[in-house]
Amino acid sequence: MEHASLVYGMGPRSSSMVSSHTDYHRLLDQALANLTKKEACLITPTGFAANTALLAALGNIESLICAGRRPAKHEKIAIFSDALNHASIIDGLCMAECHQEADVFVYRHNDMKHLDELLSNCQVQKKVVFTDSLFSMEGDFDPMLELVELL
Repeated sequence: MEHASLVYGMGPRSSSMVSSHTDYHRLLDQALANLTKKEACLITPTGFAANTALLAALGNIESLICAGRRPAKHEKIAIFSDALNHASIIDGLCMAECHQEADVFVYRHNDMKHLDELLSNCQVQKKVVFTDSLFSMEGDFDPMLELVELL
């Protein structure tokens, strides 16, 4: 206890984003990776941060594949998003778009016909659909069975 108080202090801790990523955070990340039999794990401070980080990384992934050059049109990723998705998804999509390596398409809320049109007309081969399962502000659900049939 004395060692921990000298190294990490006695005040209240916050998320690793605010108070730095400590040895204890790294141990927890590794323990969760081992538990799930994955190579690595990274805990995010909030669900909002998880969504924005995932989408920003997805929008930038082609730069890893293309090794320093801009991706050709056929190498990009197309991301499709419901118009009423959570703000964290919308913010993440903005970050993904700013890298200019992902094309973002927004379909009308819960409109699977519109999504089908967008998917069919999109020439990009790598396609990802992001949607809330429950739209918390509207209180309605995504038509998941219809969505699965499209894909």
